[in-house]
Formats: sequence, structure tokens, C-alpha cells
Amino acid sequence: QHVSTGECQPCRLPNHFLESGYCHECRTCEHEVTKKCTSTSNEECSCRLGFDCTSLGCETCVKLPHCGKGTQLIKTGNFNFLYSCQPCTNSTYSDTVNGTCKPFIKCHSMGLDEVFPGNKTHNAKCGIKGLTTSQDIFIFGSIFIGLICLLMLLAICAWRNKSRTAWSAKYTSRYKPRLASEAGHLPLSVEEKGTKISLEAPLKDNIIMPEAV
Repeated sequence: QHVSTGECQPCRLPNHFLESGYCHECRTCEHEVTKKCTSTSNEECSCRLGFDCTSLGCETCVKLPHCGKGTQLIKTGNFNFLYSCQPCTNSTYSDTVNGTCKPFIKCHSMGLDEVFPGNKTHNAKCGIKGLTTSQDIFIFGSIFIGLICLLMLLAICAWRNKSRTAWSAKYTSRYKPRLASEAGHLPLSVEEKGTKISLEAPLKDNIIMPEAV
């Protein structure tokens, strides 16, 4: 209801709603209705993707501009809105289309050097000075991996040599006395016997027996 000439009269539905004691005409949405008008509340509107409201009530919509890399969409106005693409300010960048400007990474806070200061379309890059290209980093990484592989190979060789020495010592201490003992009881071959007889015969011929008195 509303106050008019001292009398209360109902608002005309469904195109009007009551607010602060007066009837108001429901707004008409250009794009989409998010909430229908009732007797006590106005209709609520929204815009389709790629559009945005031109006013607080969002009765009408405007197509948003296409903002390239290095810029971002800026909305101005308190009741009626305007949209424009503005470049990223100092120490910020945007590397995507229709993106927002983001601050540069702070290399020094991570203990690294700044090898690329960054610009409106690219973030700053961190690293170690003297290794500013991907090729330098690849060479440094290859040398490091090669050293690691060499140390692993030396460790494996040392372990195998140690294991072989330990096995040899164990084998010698276990089997050498037995082999030596068995070798002392082996029978002589025919050749070895012949050599022994031939060596003993001259000795017998040279022995002079004493004459009997």
C-alpha cells in the first residue's frame, strides 16, 4: 500500500512494489533476471558473460572491451559505470588477455638475484647471476649430474673391490691349510720316483767302505 491523499491504496501488481511507504515501478532487466519483482522488493538484474552493468540497478548492460596483454580492465563511476583498458603501472604485469595486473616477483626475498627486471607483459625472473640463459643453466645442470654419477660409480667400484678382497681372504683362510695337508700325502708319480733313484745312485757309488784290519 502507499500513502496518497491521506488514504491507503494497494500497489498495482505485478509491476509495482512498496518501498518506504510509496509504490515504485519494477525495473526491467535488459539481459537476465536474478530475482523477480515482488510486492515488497524490486526486480534484480544481471548481465551475460562478456557484458557488465552500466548502473547500480543493472537495467542495461554494455559489452566489455577486449584488453590485451600488459593492460587490465578498469571500471569507473559511482552510479553510472564506464569500462576501459588501462596499461599496468610500474612493477606490475599482465601476461594474459583480459587479465589483471599482478606485482613482480621479489627475487631478493627468496635469496636469489634478479636476472630479468620484468615489464608490462612479463614477470621478473630470478636466478644466479652469470647463468642468465637456459643454455647456461642446462650446462651447469649437466655438469652437476655428471659429478653425481661419477661419485656413485666410484662408490660402487670401491664396494665391489672391498667385497672381493674380503671373499679372497675368507677363502684362503678356509681352504689353503687343507690343500697343503693333502698335497703332503699324495703318492709320487713314476717320473718323480725315477728322478729320486737317479739322484741317489751316484751317491752310493761314491761311498768308500773302510777295509777290514
